[in-house]
Amino acid sequence: MDNRNDLWRRIVRICWALLICCVLAALGADAQSYSCIGDCNADTHVTIDELVTGVDMIMGADVDCPAFECNDGVPAVRVNCLVIAVLNAGGSFCVGP
Repeated sequence: MDNRNDLWRRIVRICWALLICCVLAALGADAQSYSCIGDCNADTHVTIDELVTGVDMIMGADVDCPAFECNDGVPAVRVNCLVIAVLNAGGSFCVGP
């Protein structure tokens, strides 16, 4: 009985891993279409200070970084843009110029 439970747990983990990979791939494709979300200085890398800038923008600070505006022309930073920026900082989703 324990072997069946372990097998099901492994199958569920594999399914979750595949789902997460698909979501990250979709977000990566979305991020590529916008160059590099969160990359304020356009060096194709999102750094911690740029993520802090994004958080400051969400909190209402008067900071200019159009790289965080990923909502199809809506001039505001939303949480989804910050999440994509975090993914860009931790992965290789940014594309060069």
